[in-house]
Amino acid sequence: MNMCTANLYVYVHSYYIIISIVLFNIVVAILLDEFMSAADTAKSKKKLSNSNVMKYTLDPLLAKMSEFTTPSELTSMIENLYKVGVCDASGVNAS
Repeated sequence: MNMCTANLYVYVHSYYIIISIVLFNIVVAILLDEFMSAADTAKSKKKLSNSNVMKYTLDPLLAKMSEFTTPSELTSMIENLYKVGVCDASGVNAS
């Protein structure tokens, strides 16, 4: 019976060590996955916020131009843009 108890002791402790290592690896894998997901989300939010800065740069100008009442008034607004040098004749930003 003494040999059976020794074998049981070895079996239980080796099982405990193996299960501990496996569960530790699973926990580390889950934590790394969540960390990478959070990092990707932060990168995409930062990229989106940076693109919004460039995307909405002309909003004040366009808001002012949308207040026209007649087509001739809109034409004069566009002509004034060319006069002050915001755009050249090809429509490209002059500055």
